[in-house]
Amino acid sequence: MFGDVARTLEEATRLTDAGVELVVAHGKTIGEALNRGVELARHDIVVVADGADLVPSTSLVDMVEELQSTTENVILHPAAVLRFGRFNDEWRPTDMRTRAVSAGDILCHDPWPLVAVARRTVFQQVNYRELSTERGLGPTAWTWNIDTVARGFVHGAVDSVVQLRRVPFLANGRADPVLVLPPVDVEALGAALPHARPEEEPPRHHPSMPERVIRRAARTLRRARDSVERRLSHASNDSATGSGLDPVLRELAWIDPAVSWTLESRPHLPVWEAADDGYGAILSDVVTSLTGVSAIVAVPWLGTGGGDAAAAAYARAISELPEFHGRTALLTTADPAKTHHERVPAGVRLIQMPRAFEDLAPDWRQRLIAQLMVLVQPTTVLSVNCHHLTDAMHLFGPHILGSADIRLTLFGFDTRGDGLPSSPIADQGLRTSLDGLRRVLTDNTVTARLAADTLGLDAPAIKVLSLPVGGDVVPALDTTSAAYSQELASEDIRLIWPHRLDPDKRPDVLPRIARELRARGVGAQIDVWGEAVMSDAQETIAALERAGIHYRGPYRGGLTAIDTSRYHGLLLTSGSEGMPLVVVESLVRGLPVIATSVGGVPDLIEDGRTGFLISGPEDIEGFADAIESLRSVRTRRALIEAGRHAARSRHSWEAFRAEVAEEFSSQRKGAATALDRLDG
Repeated sequence: MFGDVARTLEEATRLTDAGVELVVAHGKTIGEALNRGVELARHDIVVVADGADLVPSTSLVDMVEELQSTTENVILHPAAVLRFGRFNDEWRPTDMRTRAVSAGDILCHDPWPLVAVARRTVFQQVNYRELSTERGLGPTAWTWNIDTVARGFVHGAVDSVVQLRRVPFLANGRADPVLVLPPVDVEALGAALPHARPEEEPPRHHPSMPERVIRRAARTLRRARDSVERRLSHASNDSATGSGLDPVLRELAWIDPAVSWTLESRPHLPVWEAADDGYGAILSDVVTSLTGVSAIVAVPWLGTGGGDAAAAAYARAISELPEFHGRTALLTTADPAKTHHERVPAGVRLIQMPRAFEDLAPDWRQRLIAQLMVLVQPTTVLSVNCHHLTDAMHLFGPHILGSADIRLTLFGFDTRGDGLPSSPIADQGLRTSLDGLRRVLTDNTVTARLAADTLGLDAPAIKVLSLPVGGDVVPALDTTSAAYSQELASEDIRLIWPHRLDPDKRPDVLPRIARELRARGVGAQIDVWGEAVMSDAQETIAALERAGIHYRGPYRGGLTAIDTSRYHGLLLTSGSEGMPLVVVESLVRGLPVIATSVGGVPDLIEDGRTGFLISGPEDIEGFADAIESLRSVRTRRALIEAGRHAARSRHSWEAFRAEVAEEFSSQRKGAATALDRLDG
C-alpha cells in the first residue's frame, strides 16, 4: 500500500466479508507497493486498485468471472470510469478485443485506469516500475500498461463494471504531476500495434453501459441522502456496535457528495476516450527515426544563415568522432520547407519534425520534446538556436537535462522576429536550468563576457569554440582578383552584401550609404545576395532597386557559391551578431571587410589592420569613409594579407575538429542527476 495506509486499510477490510483475501504491502514507491502485493498474493487472480478508486464488490466479481471464462491472458478493466471531484466526466477505457488501438494512441494518453484484474502470472512477468512519487500515480499505471502491450498482452473492458474515481483538487495551487513517461520500448510497442489507427476504421465499439446499475444506485443514493441528516446523528453509536447504518448509507456518509451528483448527471457528462490527436504518431515516428542515434544536433531548420552553418559544422565534426560515427542526427523542429538538404553533412542523418508538430498546443509541443529526449536517451544533445528545445526546458527541465549531456549555443543576444529569438537561452525563465547544462558554447569572446555578466555564467560553464569556414584544404590566395590587383582610377568600386534580407541584418541602411557615396562623387556598385528567412523582403528589395542597388538573388553554400573575384570589398551592416561566418569566409577568400562593431566581429576585425570597423548601422558617414579608403589597392592588399592570416589561424577545420573532440569526447558526467531525482 502507498499513501494513507490507515484509511485504505479501514476501507479494504470491508472486502474480507465477501471472501476476498486482503494483502497488505508497503513500499517507498507506488510501483514497489504494487509489486510487493503481487508477490504476497497466494491466488491465481489478482485485483489491483488504488485508494482513490471506488469499485463495488459485485463489479469485482463480474471482472473475475469474465477473466475465469476466457483462456486468453487478458488484463481486464472497468468499461466506464466516472471521474468526480475537480472535474466530472465519463472515461471509457479501450477494449483491444473490439477496437483497433495504435501505438500513437497509447503514447498520447493512457487508455486504461490502474484498476485491473489479471492472472497473477501477468503481474509477475511485467512488474510495475518503481517511479518516484514526484511523478504521481499516472505514469506508474500508464508505463505498466505500455509495458504489457509491448509484451503482447491484451487489455479489455468488462461491460457491466463502472468505476468511480476521485480527481483531487490542486494543493497549494500546484499543478498535477507532469506526465512524462520514463523510457519505454517504442520499437516493441510498434511491433505489437499498428503505428496509427487506419483512416477507414470501422465505427468505434461503445460497450453497452450498465444503465440499470447506475439508475438503481442513483435512486438509492437520492433516497439515502434525504435521510442522512436524520440518521447521521446516530451513526457514531451504531457503528460502534456494527449496526445502524445500512451499507449504502455508510458509503454515502464516507464518500464525497460529488459521487451522487456524478451518478445523477451521468447522462450529461462529457465522454472521454483515449485517442491520439497527432502527438502520439509524431512521437512514435521521430523516436523510431532516431533509433541508434547517440548524438543529436537540434536546430529549427538548416538554412542559409550563420547559425545554420554552425549547426552543420558541429554535426559534421561530431559525426567524425569514433563514438558518434554513423550515430549522429540533425533534428529540425520547425518548417521543413526551410531546410536545404544539400547542407546536411555526409554521414549525418536528417530527421525532421513534421508540419503537424507546429499544430500542437504549445505545452504539448514542449511535452513532446521532453518525451522524445527521455525515450531516445542520446549521449549528447547540442541545441543550436533551437527554440523548441529551450522552450521545453521551462516545464520539463529535469526530464530533458536528465536524459543526456545538454549543450546550448549562445552566439549573441539578438532577436530575429516575433517568438524567434536567435538565442533562447537568454530568456530569464531558463536561468534555473542553466546549472544542469553540460556547457554553453559560443563563437566569440564578446558574447562570453556578456553571458558571464548577465547570466552568471563563467568558465567552464561557457566555452568559446571558433567555428570553421571552407573545407579541409584552404585554397590559395587569388592574387588576380579585383580586390588584390585592380588599381581604381575612374572605375566604380564594387561591393557585395551577402546576408539574410531580415531586419536584424539592416539592409535598410544600404540605400542611405549609396546616396552618401553619390553625394561625395564616389562611384560604387553594390550587389545584394541572399534571401529573407523570417520576414517578407519584397518591400526591401524594391527599396534597394530604387536606390540603384542590384539584387542578385538567393545563394546557398556560402561565399563559394558566388564569384567574388570581381568585388573589391564586403559590407556587413548588422545591428547584432555573434561571429558572422561570412566575415571569416570573406577574409579567407581575400576579400576586405567593412563591418559594424557588433557581437564577436571585433574578435577578428581589428580596425585598419584586418578590416574596417564601423560604430553601428546608423553610421552612414563611417561606411562611406571606409569605402573610399578601399579604393586604394595598397590598402586592400594590406587588409587582405593580415585578415587572411588571422582568419586561417583561428577558424580552420583542423583546429575546430580538435576542439570538438576535446569537448564532446570527454567522459559523461552527471547527466542523469535530474532524472535520478525523479526516479530515486
